[in-house]
Amino acid sequence: MSKASCGALECFRVTRVPSFLSYHKALKSAGAVFIATSDAISARKFGKPTIELNELEVDSEQKLVIVLGT
Repeated sequence: MSKASCGALECFRVTRVPSFLSYHKALKSAGAVFIATSDAISARKFGKPTIELNELEVDSEQKLVIVLGT
């Protein structure tokens, strides 16, 4: 039994990687799409687009990586 909020570990593969950059490059080249959490002010500061979670549309066949934390 895991201690994850709402049973997330039973629904998704959770991975911790030593080098995010290497992981990102490998999965991006395999066709994965990355989604990360951010506040709008920080995203604008770095020129990154933002959308609200309820506006997110994802193809169910698409490989998707959700990045949380730092």
